[in-house]
Amino acid sequence: MDILANKYRPKKLSELIGQESVIKILTNSIQSNKIHHAYIFCGKFGCGKTSSARIFAASVNGKDGPSLEPDLSDPRITEIFEGRSVDIIELDAASNRSIDDIRNLRERIRYSPIQSKYRFIIIDEAHRLTGDAAEAALKMLEEPPANCIFILCTTNPEDLKTTIHSRCMPLRFSKVAVDQLVINLQRVAKAEGLSYDDAALKIAARLSRGSVRNSLQNLETMMTFANGGKITAEIAQQALSAVDENKYFDLVDAILKPDAGEAMRIIDHLLGDGRDVGEVLEGLVGHIRTMLVIKTARDTAKLLSLTDDEKKRYVHQCQSLSIPFLLQMIDYLAEVYKGISLNLNAQTMLEKFVVCSIIFSKTENKAA
Repeated sequence: MDILANKYRPKKLSELIGQESVIKILTNSIQSNKIHHAYIFCGKFGCGKTSSARIFAASVNGKDGPSLEPDLSDPRITEIFEGRSVDIIELDAASNRSIDDIRNLRERIRYSPIQSKYRFIIIDEAHRLTGDAAEAALKMLEEPPANCIFILCTTNPEDLKTTIHSRCMPLRFSKVAVDQLVINLQRVAKAEGLSYDDAALKIAARLSRGSVRNSLQNLETMMTFANGGKITAEIAQQALSAVDENKYFDLVDAILKPDAGEAMRIIDHLLGDGRDVGEVLEGLVGHIRTMLVIKTARDTAKLLSLTDDEKKRYVHQCQSLSIPFLLQMIDYLAEVYKGISLNLNAQTMLEKFVVCSIIFSKTENKAA
């Protein structure tokens, strides 16, 4: 079976998901044939940076000139998408980060492209280059060979040298919204002939943290777990060790009672089965943020991806919560993040969140 992330990798800009500004900038560049010599593609893992770089390379190297519809019947274009083109050099700076690696790269690009108009140098994880290697890369950007385009992909643009930023056009890739990921998963699931519940796909999308690649990997995991059967929400939770979102409602209810013991038992459950603490925290912050949006924003439809039943449940719970209390809970969770970054015990930090929230709630009630 083909890996879904590769099988359904986009082949043209219009197929990119959730990257409207990137599509607009690259489309305008291709249509006007005004190609910058260097770009920085920055964004989280799996949001489409490398795919976009290959699409851009294929689009500007068309047989008849730049085109928004790369000719997939052209062997040169096929080689670009398969990572086999002699004129497209992809370097992973996570493992090829030394000054010698960059010197070898500089030697390879001294000559004109063999098959294409433009040679592309795509450096993934560019922020991982060593100091000397970054200086050598800067030299190439300052004195680029003719017909050579550099694309530096990074998840941490702040770690790139300021002088490198000044030589490149920045393109920022966004985390993809859950509803957009669900639509894409539905498309793939139908193409694969799968039987599924939308609730299962929503779980897979929510756990992907805005990454198209992660969402497709989650779908693949559920397919394997279901073993030809229907992919239900229950299967999604089991296969992906997903948190039951009901537990976030239960946790907030326990804090409001207040029942510290029950709240701590829920924390223990949330962190069970080897779940990633980052996933639990992200889900809890998202739960509180949803209620904050409902209490403060007029048009929640553009900010939240909820069914009518889900929204009713959030509305019901947040009736018992003030805006200051919600803001305070977010501040407490920020302290949890900070503590975990300092290697403090995650369960202890979350239990502290529970106790602090209960104390704040009692204080607020007395003041009222």
